[in-house]
Amino acid sequence: MLTTQHALFRIDTSGQVSSIQCDGRELVAAQQSSPLISLRIGGVLHPAREARWDSQRNHLTLGFGDLDASAVVAVQPHVSHIALEVREIQTRAQVELLVWGPYALSLSGLIGEVVGVVRNQDVAVGIQALNVKTLGGFPSEESDIAPDGVIADDHGLYTDLPLSLREKQSWRGDTATAAPYGSSLQAYCRNRDHLRVISNWGHAQFQAQPLADGGCIGSRIALFAVPANQALTALGEIEQAEGLPHPILNGTWAKQSPDATSSYLIADFGEHTIESAIEMTRRAGLKVLYHSSPFATWGHFELKGELFPNGWEGFRTCVQKARQAGLGVGFHTLSNFITTNDAYVTPKPSPHLARIASATLSADVDAVQAEIPVQRAEVFRQKTALNTIVIGEELIRYGGVRMRNPVTFSSANAGHGARKRLCMATVRWLHSLWITITRSF
Repeated sequence: MLTTQHALFRIDTSGQVSSIQCDGRELVAAQQSSPLISLRIGGVLHPAREARWDSQRNHLTLGFGDLDASAVVAVQPHVSHIALEVREIQTRAQVELLVWGPYALSLSGLIGEVVGVVRNQDVAVGIQALNVKTLGGFPSEESDIAPDGVIADDHGLYTDLPLSLREKQSWRGDTATAAPYGSSLQAYCRNRDHLRVISNWGHAQFQAQPLADGGCIGSRIALFAVPANQALTALGEIEQAEGLPHPILNGTWAKQSPDATSSYLIADFGEHTIESAIEMTRRAGLKVLYHSSPFATWGHFELKGELFPNGWEGFRTCVQKARQAGLGVGFHTLSNFITTNDAYVTPKPSPHLARIASATLSADVDAVQAEIPVQRAEVFRQKTALNTIVIGEELIRYGGVRMRNPVTFSSANAGHGARKRLCMATVRWLHSLWITITRSF
C-alpha cells in the first residue's frame, strides 16, 4: 500500500494496480486488467503477472508469467504523487518497448487526453511522464504519432462553432482516454538503441536512427489522485518535486498566471527600430512585444544580420530596452522546421538528419553528369517536396525518376537549353526528408 496526501495506491502480488482511492472513493475499474507495466518482445506485449515487494529498498520485482524476464521498479511516495521508475530489466531477448498500464478507471467525465488527467466534479486522477524518454499514451504507431480519426465523445455545446466542425471533434492524444468502463491512463518508453525502419510521414521505409538513451531503463512516471479542484496544483507540485521545468511568470506559475494568455503586439523590430516598436506596444496598451521572424536560419537559429548586426548582443540590448519600459519580448522557435541554408544542411549535411529510404548506386558518378543510376525501384515511386538524395556528404536535388532497371535520377535543371546538371535544393523549408544512396560496385 502506498499513500499520498489524498490517495491510496495498491499494487498486488500479480503485478496489477488493484486499487486507487481518493478520499475513500475507489477509482480502479472492477473486472479490468491494470498491469503496472508490460514488456513488448517479438511484437507481443507481455503484462506483469507477479510482483514481490522489497520494503527495505522500496523496490518491486516483477515477473511476466512464462516469459523469461523480470523487471525492477523503484517506488517513491511523495505528498502529491507516487513516482515509479524502471531500474532494471533482465531478459535474453530484446525488449522493444515498455508500457505503463493501461490503468483502467471507473472514473468518467472530463478527459485530458494530452495532459493525462481524468476528472469529474469530485476527484481527479492522472499520470505524468517524468522524463523525455517516457511518452504519454499507448504505442499504437511505430512512429509514435497518434493515429488520426479517433473521434472524441464530446457533448459540449459550441454555439459559435459551425456544424461541420462540431461533428469532427477528435482526440489529440491518448495519455488519458475514454473507455466503456470509464477511462484509462497509459504511458510508454521505446527502446531506440538500434536502427528501425518504420512507416512515418507517409513513407514506408523511414529510417529511425539509433539513440543511446539507455532504452527502457530509467523510464519514470508519476501517478496521483486528488480532489478535482486541486488537479492543477498537484501538477505544479509534481513538477517541483521531480525537478522538471516550472516556469514562473511575474511571480506566478505560468499555468496559473493570468498573464500567460495576455495579448501582444507583433512587430518585426531590429536594433535600429526597437524604440518605435516599444512606443507602439505601449500606445496599444499591451505589455509584450513579439517578433515573428528574427531568424535567417532555422535549426541553429542565426539572427537576421540586417535586423541585428550585433547578433545576440544586439538582441539582448533590445530586450533590455523593452524591460526598462516595462515590456516583455518574445518569439517562437519550432523544432520541426529546418531551413536549407542552415548549418544542419549546408555545406555539409548533419548525419542526424532523417532518411526516408536507402538504395545503392549502380555505377560510379561524377560532378557533371545529368543522370544517376541506382538499384531498388520501389523506394522512389513516391514524390517528395524536395526530391533530394544524399551521396556521402553531398545533398543533390533531382528533377525526375525513370522507373526502369536501373532506376535513373534525372537533372533538376533540364530543359530550356540549359546544361543538364544536378543541383543543391534551394527551397526555404526542409519539410521532407531524403533518400540515402550508398556505393556498391
